[in-house]
Amino acid sequence: MNNNPILWFSEEACKDVRLSGGKGASLANMTAQGLPVPPGFVVPAYVLEQSVDVERLGRLAQTHNAEGAQALVHQADPP
Repeated sequence: MNNNPILWFSEEACKDVRLSGGKGASLANMTAQGLPVPPGFVVPAYVLEQSVDVERLGRLAQTHNAEGAQALVHQADPP
């Protein structure tokens, strides 16, 4: 697994939707195709998983508690 805290759109790994999400992977694919995409990056999903209580975040999401989920993410301590 790639352990970088960021993935640039120009990196091959950024095309992996499991790492960079749908929007990030789409932007990476568009960049690879030479389409006009501003330079950018994504924070891989595993960084969030390492930074928050994933089980608690899942429970908050299941109960549609957006404010609680946002607060939990804002309190995150990224690696």
